[in-house]
Amino acid sequence: MDADTWFNAPLLKALRKELGWTQEKFASRADLSVRVIAKAEAGQVVSAKTRQTLVETLHRAGKQVSEADLTRNPEQLVRTFLKNYVEHQANCVTESRELISPNIVAFVDGDPATNPIAGTYRGIDEFDGLWRKFFSIFVRDGGTLGEAPQIRSVGNEVFAWGHEHIRVPQAPRQPAGFVMLRIRVDGGKMVYFEDRYEVYGMMRRLDDWAKEFPDAEWLQHLSREALEDGSYLKYREPPGAPEG
Repeated sequence: MDADTWFNAPLLKALRKELGWTQEKFASRADLSVRVIAKAEAGQVVSAKTRQTLVETLHRAGKQVSEADLTRNPEQLVRTFLKNYVEHQANCVTESRELISPNIVAFVDGDPATNPIAGTYRGIDEFDGLWRKFFSIFVRDGGTLGEAPQIRSVGNEVFAWGHEHIRVPQAPRQPAGFVMLRIRVDGGKMVYFEDRYEVYGMMRRLDDWAKEFPDAEWLQHLSREALEDGSYLKYREPPGAPEG
């Protein structure tokens, strides 16, 4: 999305609040008017000069934020990656390289003894290998996560969830499984990717997120969807399961 037509207002507002600043104090520190700060936090178009001033002011206050963080839409980035996942499958990382940090860290929930793609992947080459391995093992028969995901953004993080029909070759179409993702964007690129579809880790992670975002109505909706999927009925945390 063009930088002149979109601005990451939620991230700017979240950073200001983390610093304990009012809009008036932010305006004073940046030598801008309160009206400009309010305009930026409302997601309205701001000039390149203003964006640069905001970034420099936040840097002086110790916040490591780039202009790309403020001008690349994290939600649109995630939607583009999921679109490439659907259309290009094993080549989804190749088609999304400009969206992904070379140092991305990805985590796929599950027990490596029973789930061949579970584990932690570091760097874009291992992330690419994850998806090539996934599509060498499984067949995707569609699902709402890829085609019409539920998405919510919190600052520079994006939560996405939905259902996916995944099976091994020669097996009949399987019931849709519930999947939820947490993705962090930094410097305008995806730096962290968390994939939860193994039920024993999913419900524990939902509990963690509920504590982290106690007032998020969308998270309550996400939890209800997971519960309606029946995951909680199968939730049994295995001995020695790692922290999520």
